Amino acid sequence: MTLVSLHPGVTVESVQENTPWKLKISDKLEQTPPPTEKEITTLRSLDPKRMYLG
Repeated sequence: MTLVSLHPGVTVESVQENTPWKLKISDKLEQTPPPTEKEITTLRSLDPKRMYLG
């Protein structure tokens, strides 16, 4: 498995610390894009009590 993207504020080190195997790191590591409004709406429809999403 190759790490190709990080969420804002997350480090390669923290991902590796929380992964039980050695990750391959892409030479072109990017930042994960924020979700679109459609994606947020879809996720919120799956979490009507907003236990996981604000």
